[in-house]
Amino acid sequence: MANLSLAKGLEPIAGSYSSNMIFRFPVKASYTGKRYSPVYIDSAGRASGSASSTRLIGIQMGDFAYKSTTGAQVVASSSAVGDFIEVLCDPNVVFYAQVNTGALADPYTTAASAGAFDLDLATAGGEFIDSATSTLDEVKIIAPAHEPGTGAESAVGANMKGFARFNHSKHAFGGL
Repeated sequence: MANLSLAKGLEPIAGSYSSNMIFRFPVKASYTGKRYSPVYIDSAGRASGSASSTRLIGIQMGDFAYKSTTGAQVVASSSAVGDFIEVLCDPNVVFYAQVNTGALADPYTTAASAGAFDLDLATAGGEFIDSATSTLDEVKIIAPAHEPGTGAESAVGANMKGFARFNHSKHAFGGL
C-alpha cells in the first residue's frame, strides 16, 4: 500500500519534551505559520516562518496568536507585528513528520551533520522534511514511523513518515 501524502508540519511526540519549554515570541509582520509549523527567529527577536531568518527556535504550538494589546486570541496567519505565538523551544523534542522521499540509506543514527536534511516551508501547516536537500541541515530523521489513520508501517519511499529531531548545531538552543 502506498504512503498517504499528508504533510502537516512537525508534530511533537507527547512525552518527548517539557511543557516548561513553551514560550511566547512576538511575530514579524509577514508571519503566516500554523500549528506545528517550524519557527525561526529574526535579528529583531521576532518569530518568522522563513529559514532566511537568523535561527531555528522550535515548533508553533496551537493555531492562535495573542494580541499584544489585549491578549485576545486571533488566528496566527492573520496576526499583526508584535502579536505573540507559543513556540515549543526544546531542542531535544522528537517529532513526527512526512519525508518527501525516504530511502533505506537514510542515516537514521548518524551523528554527522551530513546526515541532516532541510525543511520544506512552501505551505504553512504542511511543512515536511526534504530528504533531497541538505543545505541547512536542520533536522535528522531518527526512525521510520507509521501511517496516520491506518497505523501501518510507513513504506520506504515517497511520502514516508518518520520520527525526527532538530540538528543541535542548527537549533538556537541546541548548543546550550
